[in-house]
Amino acid sequence: MYKLLLILLFTTQGLQAKEALKLYVDTTMYFVSNDKPVEVKQISQMKKHYGGFNEIHSSHEWTLHPGGIWNIETRLNEENLFNIVFWIKDKNQPEINKNFDVSTLEMTTFTLLKTNKGKLKINIVPKIIKPELKPVKLGLSNFGLNHLCLKNSAVIIDDNYYMGKLSGFGERVEIRFPEFYSIDLSLKPLRDWTQIGTYLDGVIKIDVDKDHIFEMLNVGIGPSGMTKGGPFKVYGEIKPPIKTTREEFLAIEKEYVLNKLSLRLQNIIMKANKLNPYFSAGTTIGNDVDDVNKEHLYRTIGDFFEGFNCG
Repeated sequence: MYKLLLILLFTTQGLQAKEALKLYVDTTMYFVSNDKPVEVKQISQMKKHYGGFNEIHSSHEWTLHPGGIWNIETRLNEENLFNIVFWIKDKNQPEINKNFDVSTLEMTTFTLLKTNKGKLKINIVPKIIKPELKPVKLGLSNFGLNHLCLKNSAVIIDDNYYMGKLSGFGERVEIRFPEFYSIDLSLKPLRDWTQIGTYLDGVIKIDVDKDHIFEMLNVGIGPSGMTKGGPFKVYGEIKPPIKTTREEFLAIEKEYVLNKLSLRLQNIIMKANKLNPYFSAGTTIGNDVDDVNKEHLYRTIGDFFEGFNCG
């Protein structure tokens, strides 16, 4: 049962891929003389798209192309079958009526007619039609384009207090503050979140309450980290502060984080932290991995990631 299902799936995908391949065909007709040295005379060069047909007669401007009096028609259908019909004068049935599968993208050289003076040939060169590029609009269905690209992105509180830089890539950013708020944000309405702020030209702005403003500067969107666009909604949750006090976190930072630095740098950083009324106790950047979204994300990207480089 499972094997049959798998075979049907791959077969269907193969057909869809073949039908989705948009091609045109470049053709060149030429006559190769048997004379020495061998002469090659180009007769025509055409580009064939889907529908209708191209036709060439051997009589041309009161002269005659090599090979006598003949007529050729070429067609290309949307299943990427290139058809050649070739007639000789005074014959009721075509000499050649042949289909070429050009979806393989292989160049083919085919002999249309042999005479005692040489051969009439045609080159068939399939080429892919380049799709017309259109602007990408951000939306919930554009996976990755509504992910946040943080690359030395600054966090500011109340337009005065600098909280450091963040780097990483993900659909969700959570910053935890003791004795302030913890802010969880995304450009997607994860977990039925409502709008808490706006994104405009690389800046996220959130009115945390009537007295405080939270901002993130130099925030890009998508793997390339573009910073032009908006305004877009920023969804999320503003949570109560974590229970550990600010002084307790300063002590933890001094013991476990700053101990690898010189004593001079430790004193400078600790002094700056004491002057700043706010202190970041930790940041998580990545994808939402709650039970509701886990299976969808796994099917979409194959795994979960945190701190992925971008920009």
